[in-house]
Amino acid sequence: MSHRVTSQISCSPVEAPGADLGAIRIYLSNLLDRFEASDGFGIGCLVGNTLTQIPAEDVATREKLLEHCARLTEGFRKVLTHENGTDGPLTASEIDDLARYTMISVQGLWSYSRLTDDAQVLRAYSDRLVESLEARLRGAAH
Repeated sequence: MSHRVTSQISCSPVEAPGADLGAIRIYLSNLLDRFEASDGFGIGCLVGNTLTQIPAEDVATREKLLEHCARLTEGFRKVLTHENGTDGPLTASEIDDLARYTMISVQGLWSYSRLTDDAQVLRAYSDRLVESLEARLRGAAH
């Protein structure tokens, strides 16, 4: 059985020209607003849900999921690069690592949303995620 994944999943706040860390906050807040609007518990995210259920032989869906994750990672990379500036503390490799970390964290957030109806827990996680990115961009030790 093939899962259908749309390529229209919105990454737009982190893809906007000149997006800063506020765009990551907006992206996360938009996801959590949708979580709260649908009474939370059990909805997860199409990408996150599909990632955990995709059969190995469903190559086309896997490619769409990887495309979405790459697009989201690239959006995070652009934000982090913009925030880091030309003289920031992070190398390009560290920014790449943080962008992947952020994308994986977002997928983990959505996986956990299947276990809770407590949006405050999810919002607190989102806040800590952005705070950890801010700390790294300020040159705090990892």
